[in-house]
Amino acid sequence: MLETLVSALALLLYYLFLKLRAYDRAYLEMNKKDWKINLLPAPSLFARLFNIIVGNFGASLLITLLEMTRIKFAIKKSLKQMEEAEASGKVPAILCNASARKALKERFTNYAENMRTSDALNAYAKIFLYSGTLVFLSNHVGLLQLGMEAHDEVVHNPVFIVSMPRTATTILHRTMATDTSHWRAFDLADSMMPLPPVFRSDRASRKKRAENVQRTMINPLKRIVPGWFECLATMDYKAQTR
Repeated sequence: MLETLVSALALLLYYLFLKLRAYDRAYLEMNKKDWKINLLPAPSLFARLFNIIVGNFGASLLITLLEMTRIKFAIKKSLKQMEEAEASGKVPAILCNASARKALKERFTNYAENMRTSDALNAYAKIFLYSGTLVFLSNHVGLLQLGMEAHDEVVHNPVFIVSMPRTATTILHRTMATDTSHWRAFDLADSMMPLPPVFRSDRASRKKRAENVQRTMINPLKRIVPGWFECLATMDYKAQTR
């Protein structure tokens, strides 16, 4: 009995080894043909094994399970908050009226179907991206509530930065945003984790927010594809877009 189990385990490990080798070869060929990124890092062993073992069929089942359970309840909560926002009259109707609620449901239905049927994403990417909708829906509820609370707030002399792409507007925005005595603006941490709001003058809380984003959002990405951010730092934008 023990010999049979050992033999079966050895065959399984050999099968996974062959699949991993084929996966890595295909990954490199795809980069050579399409992406052409120097020093492209490979996904983590866990992510590669997940793609091999779970596959697109398993990912489709997991997406459907998420859609029928946690995503369904999160959408229901968002729709309820939209109804409350519309009834309050403190949020623009285009963001919360019946048409907006219908559009929200349709978009998430379409998004789930797109994740299930996508040929461009592997199994791990599908699950990672679709599960992220829970964060987006939670932020949606919170931002609607914040909009209702901030209805009577007056914005003095707003500044809009508009330009052609790749013309240093991000640097301009970040430079202006450092002057917390004159400007209130979102930064990267706010866009990724907007709630609860943190005043820009509260340096300690803003540092804590940035560290939280690093720990809960950036570091998991680094574990999926170790070396990816370092690879991005070496890329020449012009060379990659010629």
